[in-house]
Amino acid sequence: LGLLATTSAGGSAAGHLADWSALAGRDVVILTDADPMNQQGVRPGDKYGETVADKLRRVAASVRIVRLYDPDERPGGDVADWIAERGAADQDTIRTELLDAIQTSGRVPDSIGVEPISRQLEELIGRLHQTHGMEMLGIPTRRLRSLDERLCGWRGLMLLSAKPGVGKTTLGLFAAVSAVAADERVSAVIVSYEMSRESMLLRLLAMASGLSWRSLVLGERGAEAGDDGLRLTPASREKFRQGVADLRSVKERLTILTRQETGDLDDIDRIADAIEEFQRGTGTERTFTLMDNLQAIPLQAPAGGWSDGLDRDRTAMAQLMSIRDRLGDRDPLLVISERTKQDFNRGGMEGVLGTGRNTYATDVV
Repeated sequence: LGLLATTSAGGSAAGHLADWSALAGRDVVILTDADPMNQQGVRPGDKYGETVADKLRRVAASVRIVRLYDPDERPGGDVADWIAERGAADQDTIRTELLDAIQTSGRVPDSIGVEPISRQLEELIGRLHQTHGMEMLGIPTRRLRSLDERLCGWRGLMLLSAKPGVGKTTLGLFAAVSAVAADERVSAVIVSYEMSRESMLLRLLAMASGLSWRSLVLGERGAEAGDDGLRLTPASREKFRQGVADLRSVKERLTILTRQETGDLDDIDRIADAIEEFQRGTGTERTFTLMDNLQAIPLQAPAGGWSDGLDRDRTAMAQLMSIRDRLGDRDPLLVISERTKQDFNRGGMEGVLGTGRNTYATDVV
């Protein structure tokens, strides 16, 4: 159409991470998607427009926001849909119509709006009316009662760190499955960046049954094959059956996603969309999300590459915080991380990969 256009990487939740300095001194129009309201009462497209406008107001000559569709009439409609609907019209005609739409429906974004605390105080009191009477803010597991109490329920961006082989994944799986088993209104999404879906399912079954991975995969030495063809002792067979029953009891409220479904961490919207889609499909109200693990999460390196592992982990944590902000901070986003080798046998947050400073960006370590 002869118009200069650009966008930012990472979807609607990552506009604040982009470098907008290339638009310094320009007149900028932000064409937002007509996204429907999400469960947090926010339209992601509108929020993206306001976020980017706030960044651009510091460098651009002018900023206007335009939504080409009504979200109630065309949910998810964007500028690509708008152009496609004009079919065989010549480019000059489409360009003129678009510029007219910008002039007639474009709006100047709201100012930063620094306000006295009186209004914010009333909003806070309104939220307290919603939380009073709740047992916990987050999601309880009912089986890890001490942690449930200390955390006031599992919630927000949580980092679970320990040296290899200690059982981080098993603990995370136990918490997620327990939360689902305790409340039919809760679902769980296990995002595995390190293992295949089958390998993670084996981990789940090992955790639920109390059997080792080797016993599950190879059977137990000296045990006769039963009617089901499995070589397990009577005691282990009973554990196996109970574990299978426990996992089946959560029915459709537990799923395992891999990189194939979620893509890279840069695509924040795709990850959040997958989690929200599963929650809607199960008809649940809340979701316990487990990501395994921070160091294996795929992330596109910048043009010059990462300066070091610390640089990469900082970027990953910023992306994870954006996912938390979109999903809401009352449901847990539990991310497993490693520790530095020199800190394997020591406590303290400074050994959490990639940086002790990152741990302060999370809600729980």
